This record gives sequence, C-alpha cells and structure tokens, in this order.
Amino acid sequence: MNKGFTLMEMLVAVMLMGILLTGVVGVMPQFTSGVRSNESKRQTIEDIYTGMSMLENDINSYYDKFSGGFDNATMQILKTPAKSDTLPSPRINVIYTVETEQKNGVSVTSLYRYSKNATVEQGGLKTKLFSADSIKFSYLNEQANFEPVWSSNIKAPVALRLQVITNNKEWHRTIPFMLRSLEAS
Repeated sequence: MNKGFTLMEMLVAVMLMGILLTGVVGVMPQFTSGVRSNESKRQTIEDIYTGMSMLENDINSYYDKFSGGFDNATMQILKTPAKSDTLPSPRINVIYTVETEQKNGVSVTSLYRYSKNATVEQGGLKTKLFSADSIKFSYLNEQANFEPVWSSNIKAPVALRLQVITNNKEWHRTIPFMLRSLEAS
C-alpha cells in the first residue's frame, strides 16, 4: 500500500487551485473599486456635513447685521466678533457662493466660503467646502414659506435652508436666524 499521491491526483489538485485563484483574482479589482467608491462617497458626505456645520456656525456666531442680497446661490454675512479689551474687533465679511463649472464636459457645482476683513480692500480666503450635483439656498419667510430669493432689505429671513443633492441623495439643513434686522446697504 502506497502512502502518497499519484501524479494524476497532484495535477487535478493544482488545476483546481488555479481555477479557484483565477476566480479570486478576477473578483479582487471589483472589490477594491467598491471599497474606493464607498470611501469617496463617505468623504463627500463628511464634506457636506462639515460645510453645513461651518455655515450654521457662521450664522449663529455673528454679532452684527446681515448685509447684501440673498438668493439661491449667494449669502453674505457681515459679522463683528465679540469685543475684547485687548484686541481690536475687525468686521469680517463672509460670503457663501454656489459656483458651477465644467470639468471634462460634466457640470460640477461647489459651495465656496469667502471671508475677509471688511475694512481691507484686498486679500481674503476662499475655501471650497464641497461639491455636489445641486446646491441651493432658500429662505423661510414669516408666513412659513421658503423663497428662492430674499427681497426684504429690512429684515433677515426667519431661517435659511441649504439643500444639497448628490449621488441621488438629498440633504437639507434649516438654520434659524437669531438677529433679524438687516444693515442698510
């Protein structure tokens, strides 16, 4: 009685291993691209939430009045940080804009935050917060209706709604305005 494998058994085993490995190697690129796709989607969602939080923080931390116009693509805040006995309090102009550009024949819509010292003509910082398929501002009036353009130059809206659509998912964040009077332009 022999205690080993025949040549034929070894060839069959090697051939079966080759078939199994070919199947595993064939599935690997699909698996890794799926992981990369999920990571990209997760990063996009994280960027959207970060941008929404930054906008909410800017609205809730101003100590001055709003100025300029509001529409579905631009919102401007003029804010003065809390006064300090030792440091001057510069007025900060913060503008959120929705910009659409073409990249390789595809429209890309992005939300930007531009901030600068309101007393200085030049300079400032423009930051891209996130990109999405659609980004819109709308404004809640006192009759509880959302409007795409805010036309009052006396009062700020009751709330701002930021609507973001990307990858067939929709996010909304509604942020109430605490100070309701507008600075005369």
